[in-house]
Order: sequence, then C-alpha cells, then structure tokens
Amino acid sequence: MSKNVFFNKPYITNQEISNIGKVLKKKLNPSFGYQGRFSEQCVKEIKKITKAKNVFLTSSCTGALEIITNIINIKKDDEIIIPSFTFVSAADAFVNAGAKIVFCNIDENFIIDLDELKSKITRKTKAIVLVHYNGNSVNFEKLKKILNNKKKIFVIEDAAAALGSKYKNEFLGTKGDFGCFSFHESKNIHCGVGGALLVNNETYLKKTKLIWNRGTNREDFENRMVTKYQWMISGKSCHLSEMQAAFLLPQLKSLKKNTTIKRKIFLEYFKKLSTFKNYFNVPAFNKFNKSNYHSFFIVVKKNIIRQKFIKFMKKNNIQTVIHYEPLHFSKVGKSLYKKKDLKKTYNLSKRIIRFPSYVGIKDNQIKRVINKTLEYFNIDK
Repeated sequence: MSKNVFFNKPYITNQEISNIGKVLKKKLNPSFGYQGRFSEQCVKEIKKITKAKNVFLTSSCTGALEIITNIINIKKDDEIIIPSFTFVSAADAFVNAGAKIVFCNIDENFIIDLDELKSKITRKTKAIVLVHYNGNSVNFEKLKKILNNKKKIFVIEDAAAALGSKYKNEFLGTKGDFGCFSFHESKNIHCGVGGALLVNNETYLKKTKLIWNRGTNREDFENRMVTKYQWMISGKSCHLSEMQAAFLLPQLKSLKKNTTIKRKIFLEYFKKLSTFKNYFNVPAFNKFNKSNYHSFFIVVKKNIIRQKFIKFMKKNNIQTVIHYEPLHFSKVGKSLYKKKDLKKTYNLSKRIIRFPSYVGIKDNQIKRVINKTLEYFNIDK
C-alpha cells in the first residue's frame, strides 16, 4: 500500500527547540510571559518583512480582530461588511462586540466582490473586512474610489494566510487602517497558534497600546512617563507568550526560503493541471498581486464531483480537503443574515478542493497527486 500523502504538515526549521530551551533556562528572558527578548525580535522581523511601523504580537488573528473591535469602538447595530467565505472567528469577533454582520459575495478569486460591495454600504457601515485569500487582494485604487466622499469607513485587512504577499510594491496587511496575520500551524509559518496586528492608521496607535496592554498604561509606566500603573480603558488579553515567540522567530527568519519552496510546489501543480479547464479551474492571481503561494486548489464544475473526487483520492491514500463553509449558510449565519443574495459564494465554496502543499512534500508525492487527479478525470497524461 502506498504511503499517505497528507494535506498538511506544519513547517519546522529545527531551531525552535533550541530557542525554547533558552527561555526555559532563562538565558534571554526573565519570564515566560510576553514582551521578552524573543517577542521583541519577532516584532522587528515582522516590521522588516512587511515594512510596517507598528506591530503587536497577538494570541491569534482572531485576537487581533478582537482588539480592533475595541479600537474602532463598535456599537450596537454598527454594520461590518465581510465576505461569507472566511473563517468563522473573523465574523465572531464583530458579532461579540454587538455589530451587525453584512455578508458580501466573493469573486472568482475567492476575495470580496467590489462591484457588489458598493450596494452593501449604508450610513451604518462601520468597517469593511478584506480577506486576502491565497495572497490575492482587491484593487485598492478601485476600493478607494468606492469609499470616496463617504463618512469614515475602516478598512481591515484579514491577511491571516497572506504574510509576504504583495499588492503592487506594498505588502498586504499594510494597506488598510489595520492588518492581521495568523501564525496557526496551517499557515506557511507558524508557532502552533498565534497572530499579529498591524496598526497603519497612527491616529489609533496610542489607543491600541492601551487596549493591547489589557487596558492599562503599562508602557508609559515602564518608560517612567507616569507614576501610577493603572487601568485606563477597556482592554483585551490577547498576547503571544514568550515561549511561542521563541518558536516563531526562526520561522519568520525562514520566510523567504519557505516562500521559494511553496512557489516551486505551486508551479509544479500549475504547470501540469492548468490546461484542463473543461474539467476544473486552478488558482489565478490578480495582475497587481504577488502571492506567498499558501495553497493550491482546483475548482470543479459541480459539487457532486467534489464529493466523489475526495473519496477517490482518499482511497488512494491522498488527503484532499474542502475549505470554508459559507458563513451565511451556517446555523448562526442564517440567524444573522436573512437575504438570499449570496448564491455565487455558496456555489464556489462547494466546488473548491485543496491539494497537499507543504514544505517537505516530496516530488514523487506531488507527481502522485497530479497523476491520480488526471486518472480520476480520465485525462491522458
């Protein structure tokens, strides 16, 4: 029997254990909490990678979004426009803050449809969440025109899986008022679970620091700018521990190498599978985007084909998987959003199949996935 080809194996640099050992031995940091030497180095590395000025390590991408709900002062019935094709916690952060979720369709690249977005904006719109699927983004110039002459609407970039991806010459996560990254083990680089918040609108930097410090003036107190350490505003406890930062640092330093390998894997699939459009489509990138090649997937013609294909691949010891179930079609989503205008999102979400694509996958394993795909569709090799 052939060995299994798994969908994902978390990336490891082999430096993680050594770094964690230094924390345990307290060689570089006096505590296991946060804001130690490794945390400081991770922040510097993320700034170096993204060219961002203001970076805060968080417990997850969700944690970063929860901080943002406090920063922008979400109130009851404030409307947040978000694609239905995204991870549940992206919407959850705003629902828990009292906002009204307005779901928007995605386009063929699985990102928010700007043409439809126009009709979703009302006087109650507080923010728009952009999910940069597979390193693709909206056309920010077009978005700017849509928002022109309207009251302030915050632009939040959910770049959870897009670290290192670009819009023209600027990194995703740095274009909106705020940007968020995930370091979950399913991402290109990770620390098990973790995240980062980028504050690009410096009007909100001081408030962010207070909220990130659990609502306290800890930073000012430690810098001896005030004499009392006290609770100032409602805050969030969403930090990355020093242990996780020790794990994350070598991953960040390996991002360029990691992306090169991920690109090679993506192109190997793309070269062999991109010409069979009668059977399925492969990922496309907007001409103004440069991806970090987080995943490779195909989009089959019908949902029934997806079900049969995944079953076929499983019989051949190859793990292929679906992705997000559309939020508007979930139990909670149906209670939040009553309109029936998201057929395109539903249709696309039911036809996507993700392939094994991780650093460490062998060439012969990629070839096996490709050959079995062609076999299923009865395509001559």
